[in-house]
Amino acid sequence: INAEVIVNLLKAKGINSEVAANGEEAVKMYKEKAPYYYNAILMDIMMPVKDGFEATKEIRESKAADADSIPIVALTADTFAATEEKCLKAGMNGHLPKPIDTNALYTILSKEIERTDHQQI
Repeated sequence: INAEVIVNLLKAKGINSEVAANGEEAVKMYKEKAPYYYNAILMDIMMPVKDGFEATKEIRESKAADADSIPIVALTADTFAATEEKCLKAGMNGHLPKPIDTNALYTILSKEIERTDHQQI
């Protein structure tokens, strides 16, 4: 349900998105596309098969040209500062608590995409 809500929020801004069913699928989708295909990744940290921390690590360690620069933003119901710190240490660029605040979503994506000189929203 959260993914569907986020897809609709992004669509309202004219942003195309793709959804992975789990962390392993997210890594596969990223690796199968050309570098810079994705402008950003919204990473749920509590996914089955491979969690968001493992998926982020695998993306960051990949050989893709954008592996170290693609914005990865954590999505989690956990709002503790320790979780946010863990996300940043894992290589994520930011942290959004669920339920998602629409303005926070647009703000962090705009900031992170602009930081990497990718397309602005």
